Amino acid sequence: MRSRGFRAAYDLNSLQLNNGVTSDGALVFSEIARLAGVAYTDWSWSALFGDFDNDGYKDIFITNGYPKAVNDFDYQTAVFRARQVGDTQRALEQLRNLHSYQVPNHVFRNEGDLTFVDRTQAWGLNQPSFSSAPPMAI
Repeated sequence: MRSRGFRAAYDLNSLQLNNGVTSDGALVFSEIARLAGVAYTDWSWSALFGDFDNDGYKDIFITNGYPKAVNDFDYQTAVFRARQVGDTQRALEQLRNLHSYQVPNHVFRNEGDLTFVDRTQAWGLNQPSFSSAPPMAI
């Protein structure tokens, strides 16, 4: 992939801390996902903040998983080659056989000090699932 101009991907979640406004009116934020303990949660789609344990602090629920990995480079290459030669059936077969990522969502308990603790298993949310979209039918 690098020979084709692609760079290595380092996918991380982002969590921005609002540091306020400078004297000249600029907003200042700090990226703290690694410090907070929420940077690494697989292929994540969205985050929902809410006080899930009723302790007064906003926890984080992060959704994961997807039914068809259409952005997979090997899949895209195979479909491109099939379409180049006009083989529509082979392209559809590639989609039918495309792997999925059924992985657990994550929930993090806010410790009240800009850090979070993974409570996914303790709170019973460790079942693999698809949280990005309904399954595709072809």
